[in-house]
Amino acid sequence: MAYDLETAKKRLNITGSDQDAEIQNALDTGMAIAENYCDRKFQFASDQETFIYQTNQNMALSRYPLEGITSMTDGEGTAITSDQGLYLLDLEAGLLEFARGYSGDKLVVNYTGGYKVLPLDLELALWSIFDRIWAMAQATSGGGIVVGGIESVAITGVGSVKYSSGSSGDDAIGSDNSLISSMAYSVLKKFVRVLS
Repeated sequence: MAYDLETAKKRLNITGSDQDAEIQNALDTGMAIAENYCDRKFQFASDQETFIYQTNQNMALSRYPLEGITSMTDGEGTAITSDQGLYLLDLEAGLLEFARGYSGDKLVVNYTGGYKVLPLDLELALWSIFDRIWAMAQATSGGGIVVGGIESVAITGVGSVKYSSGSSGDDAIGSDNSLISSMAYSVLKKFVRVLS
């Protein structure tokens, strides 16, 4: 199984392509909500992050587990290589630690990471979020996806999204009105990004 359009259509028993855009929108929204909650990116890809280094600070990359660092440069564009012995890398947690300190103030890291295959429990949590989004979309008239349970979502590099349920109920994470069910919440807690 996978968290993708083809699997979603099978789960929804939809064979045509008329609703593909709507289904993909729900999939993307579900992924964005989970990634925002966990403060990390799940899907495998190449990425670049820039850090302002402070003494004895570990840097937590947002897309992990890491496959590896493809390049790293300081603020002047000078390469920092693994054979210099300056840093340690925790591939599983996505942590970069300078063992002997780092004299620069800026660090640009190019790397590949994320899950090539989503862990089954994470996939289950994503489908739980998707199911709630899809149910809300089908319950509305007007065609757009209207979701509830989140007052505001900020997605780095994309922008901010504010959803409103229009109800006066409790929309806390794990509540009946939240897009993140108690089951999904209990799973996502273990995927929250480690910052040090």
